Amino acid sequence: FGKTALIAILSQDECVGMRIYYAKKDDGEQTFVLVGVNAAGNDLTGGEIAEIAWPCPPFCSDTKELIS
Repeated sequence: FGKTALIAILSQDECVGMRIYYAKKDDGEQTFVLVGVNAAGNDLTGGEIAEIAWPCPPFCSDTKELIS
């Protein structure tokens, strides 16, 4: 996910954190969805949600340090 998406989620007035959900796209490909969370632990589904991830592969780091 890009920095802009993360900042948009975390900048919401009630947002105190973020939750990551496993999801599937319409074509069945696995992905993640990011949503803000309020102080009561509830998802801020009416606000900013990030659902367009940069999957690895093909968008992987050249260093491969975290791939084992």
